[in-house]
Parts: sequence; C-alpha cells; structure tokens
Amino acid sequence: FHRDDLSVARLSRDDLKHIKVVGVAGKRSVMMACLVALYRDPGRHTMNHKAFWKALQDYELEKAWERLMDTIGEETDAWNSYNSRYSGGRSGSGGGAGYGGYSDYSGNGYGNGSSRQDVLTTPWEGHGVTVNVVCNSVPVIDLAPHSIFHGNASWLLQAATGSCGKADGLFEYYQDRDV
Repeated sequence: FHRDDLSVARLSRDDLKHIKVVGVAGKRSVMMACLVALYRDPGRHTMNHKAFWKALQDYELEKAWERLMDTIGEETDAWNSYNSRYSGGRSGSGGGAGYGGYSDYSGNGYGNGSSRQDVLTTPWEGHGVTVNVVCNSVPVIDLAPHSIFHGNASWLLQAATGSCGKADGLFEYYQDRDV
C-alpha cells in the first residue's frame, strides 16, 4: 500500500482519545481498527461489551471476531512485554474480554525513543482483514471490500461505543509523527 492510503486516527470521545489507530484505504478500515483497539484497551471500561457481542451474534460474526482476536493474542508476546512495563506490571489476560494481554494507548513511550517496530511477526490475514501492529500497540487494519466486516464496521463501532451518532463522528483523523 502507498503512504497516502494510510489514515491515522483516534477516537473522538474525550475519555477515549488515548486510543490511536491506523486504517489502510478508507474509513471502514479506520472503524475496524477502532474496534480492535477498543477491544484490547486494558480494563478501562471503554467498550460496551454486551451490546457489541449481541451485535456480533445477531449477524453471525462472533466466530470470525474471535478468530481475529485469538490470532492477535497468539502473536503478542512482544506487545505484552512492552505493555507490562507501562501498565503497572500487570500481566495475563485482560484486554477487552481476555484475549492477549494489556495494551497501552495512553501515549506512554510514544515520542520518547520508543521502538517503531511492528509487533506481529507477520501480518495476520483472514476474513478480508489484514492486521498488524506498529509502535508496540497501534493496530493497523486493511479491510478489503469483500470482508464480512466491511458492511458491518460502522454499526459495530456504534454498538461498541454505545453511541447512536454517526460512526464516522466517533473518530477523528489527526497527524502523529510517531505513528
């Protein structure tokens, strides 16, 4: 992909602005990245899990979502070791509903010599979604038009945030040289 295809964004709600994401080729990729980031946010009660899981089940997307989260969880040894340094030494499961470990979207480590290495050893691809992680905790999502999540990303983000507003109003694009 080309650099111009990348969109750096963060959630626009004040209590969620610490969550940074990158979408490749469109706003639905950004929305999907927001979902992954919200789901992995460590115990900050930032996500409406009950509404989100009901929405996944209603449209039979829960198995695809679980596979996506399981794969990210399997590949996050580096992510977890990085985050244990910045999350008060917590370890084990806890991001979202227990997949992988804790992630730190608060800005700790960004801009102060943090590594810009990708955390996943290889990008994960499945169900029309390509996932990678940069800056140790920022999800990078490429959502293909044929993905089962493509037509559902907006309302899933609304369900996850408990918002009735337009999904593209739930995040804002911004410049971040570290990402």
